[in-house]
Amino acid sequence: MPAPLGNNPISANAIPVFLNDPKRSYDRLLSAIGDSQFVLIGDGTHGTAEFYKERAYITQRLVQEKGFTVVGVEGDWPDCYRINQYVKGYGKDSSAIETLRDFKRFPLWMWRNDVMVPFIAWMRSYNDAVKRDGRPQQEKVTFHGIDMYSLHKSAETVVQYLEKIDPALAKKAKERYACFDKFGPDTMTYALFTGRGVQKSCQKEVQKVLTDLLNDGYAKVAKGLSDDEDGPQERKWVAMMNALVVSDAEKYYRCMLEEDEKTWNIRDTHMVQVLDELVKHHQSPTGGPAKAIVWAHNSHLGDASATDMGKRRGEINVGQLCREKWGTDKVFNIGFLSNTGTVTAADEWDEPAQNMTLNPSMRDSVEDILYDACGRNMENFMLIMKTKETDGGRKKDVDPAVTRLLSKPLLQRYVGVLYKPATERWSHYSKSELANQRDISNKLMTLCTKTNKKFDACVYLHSTTGITPLDATNHFPDADENVPDTYPFAL
Repeated sequence: MPAPLGNNPISANAIPVFLNDPKRSYDRLLSAIGDSQFVLIGDGTHGTAEFYKERAYITQRLVQEKGFTVVGVEGDWPDCYRINQYVKGYGKDSSAIETLRDFKRFPLWMWRNDVMVPFIAWMRSYNDAVKRDGRPQQEKVTFHGIDMYSLHKSAETVVQYLEKIDPALAKKAKERYACFDKFGPDTMTYALFTGRGVQKSCQKEVQKVLTDLLNDGYAKVAKGLSDDEDGPQERKWVAMMNALVVSDAEKYYRCMLEEDEKTWNIRDTHMVQVLDELVKHHQSPTGGPAKAIVWAHNSHLGDASATDMGKRRGEINVGQLCREKWGTDKVFNIGFLSNTGTVTAADEWDEPAQNMTLNPSMRDSVEDILYDACGRNMENFMLIMKTKETDGGRKKDVDPAVTRLLSKPLLQRYVGVLYKPATERWSHYSKSELANQRDISNKLMTLCTKTNKKFDACVYLHSTTGITPLDATNHFPDADENVPDTYPFAL
């Protein structure tokens, strides 16, 4: 490690990160995580190869060494459940790459990429070893989407389930979901017509379907593990989760034209509700709730109360809600940031993926300060700001000087699936306090705890590369589905 630059606490506490080498890089991170029940791993963009790879490496170690069994991602429930079936050893797919065929909605590259295929294969091989060794079924790793954009597909899945077990209830559900038919397959049409009061919403209809499933004995199912890999209890639970998606998605699209803040809050609240169901359903071998890892954007997993999102716009997010629901000592937040390189993104919504040059981080932003503090000879590093090394104990500052330094409001970059370098400052930067949140008087923030922290650790990678999609475009003419079905750097 290079010598610290003066008395800068960041350089004094920086830990080198060696790409593709999780054994060398993340020992201290796992120690800091301690016995946390939830580990939230964010990314600064949805199109950076290194973010996906390193996040997968950390997940591998959490599964193998700390007993985590639930991986929840910023993806749709039905599409991700197909992956879950494969990794648990059932379903119709014969290879990892086949499990990604249901991802047909923009942005395809977010999950249909050359990192996900070997990671899915690794989860399957890990679970096969659990079964082969005769270990409890609860030790298998599971993979789920916690997002809520699959309104029509989830509704179809609910009806298909009911047709097999209760034709009368299936008929009712189909009639109620038919409320959406007059709006066509485009959810934006539903948002426009119901948001402007032109057409009556489907709110009551979708709620009735969900209520029917809940009243039909779901409470008993939620308390116990499924009776077999794809047995009746599991199928009923999956149907209930899809009905929940439809209910919350209807609310999301109905409110879309009112306020961005309102729809954001509906979405992130839904994600946490799904996460709660996952840890209850997938019990640990000792009978308690499972331990979960969440993959999503930094904007979802860093505490919104420490950013402009919460302070100025009244938004809440997954990181904040998890800490409020389960306690700060049970939740460990990790952010991934970068400085320059390339990123896979699109110019506009529904446009093909491009390999775009990422502008260097803006002067005096979080990313720029992290880079300057550690010197140009140390390109990739991790900064652990909180640690929970004592089981059952509380998190504590690793170095209060780091917390103080990163508690100032600083610009931080957020790139989702669109990248607009010409308007970078206004399109991709927001003020945040990486390590701390100061006192808040905004009345909209009544759900916030004044001492919340944004991230417990962050991984800074100086120069990163855009992820490779499985689907060819003009910018990725060589992309195809001939991806090795093994994890190249498995532990």
